Amino acid sequence: MLPPSGRRPRTAPVDSGVMGHIYTVHFSARIKTTAPPRHWPQHYTGWTAGLEARLAAHAAGAGSVLFRLAIEQGITWEVVDVRPGDRNRERAMKQSSATWRCPVCKAARMAADQGDDSEWQETSTQRELSTSAV
Repeated sequence: MLPPSGRRPRTAPVDSGVMGHIYTVHFSARIKTTAPPRHWPQHYTGWTAGLEARLAAHAAGAGSVLFRLAIEQGITWEVVDVRPGDRNRERAMKQSSATWRCPVCKAARMAADQGDDSEWQETSTQRELSTSAV
């Protein structure tokens, strides 16, 4: 029985035991869509049995609206993660943010964390100095 919306739940299993490749793509900038800016995507996760052919289709702007929009907006992309799996695993991966799996974003977060820590330490030291001077 379908839910009231008439759509299958997103976590419903896909009738496919076919193993293929689950890949995650990182775009160099957020792709502008009709959604509010905070929802503009910067990652794409997909599944395919033929990885090279699928990536060639993406490069040509076919196969996904996001890739067509990225090409139109001059946004570059790179494959940052490839792992074996079936469509059910792909669907499960899409339930969590690709930002946490993306090594490009992870490196940026770590660099930002390093900057935040040093800034915090400087601020703490300045506070200590200002309170001890009083």
